[in-house]
Amino acid sequence: GTMICLFGSTLTALGLVLQKLSHVQQSSAEEGAGDGSGEPPPSYFLQKWWLLGFVIFMSAQLINMVSMAMTPQVILSCLGSWTLACNTVFAHIFLGETITSAQARAVVALILSTALVLTTAPKPKPGEENQDMDIEAISHRFLRPEFDALTAVLLSCAFLAREYARRMGCSRGEAAAGAAAGGGGGGGPAAGAAATA
Repeated sequence: GTMICLFGSTLTALGLVLQKLSHVQQSSAEEGAGDGSGEPPPSYFLQKWWLLGFVIFMSAQLINMVSMAMTPQVILSCLGSWTLACNTVFAHIFLGETITSAQARAVVALILSTALVLTTAPKPKPGEENQDMDIEAISHRFLRPEFDALTAVLLSCAFLAREYARRMGCSRGEAAAGAAAGGGGGGGPAAGAAATA
């Protein structure tokens, strides 16, 4: 069920990017028609790329429905980040969008997080798939060492990311303030030298 969901999520991203490609081509064609260099294009929902993307997207939703019947929802909900990773890659391939280093790191982090969820998710024992669990069984799973370790790692990463973003914001703010002070002081060192002379 998990692999089916990943396949459906990949097709979802592909369908959306193909529809975006159709809209980009539509805008370019409308600009050309506005300049008098071509005929006005048909509506976007009549273009082949949009129709192909729509069919792929709808097929992906049907595939995801099948995966929902085979895998617990708590696991499938964590696989939505895979769609974002695929969307980034497909946008680079089909739309020519640039992937920055920060985006590449984010994609790698999403993939690693998805892998951690899949490897540490609670797995039902034989004959336990269709049984309803009581509150004690659910609380017991929250106390598993794997869950506690993963929670600690994620909280640490979130704290480090927050501190990094705060320090980067402060350093950029100080640099901007220094540049503004230098510019407001009469043109910086050159102006100071001229005033001294």
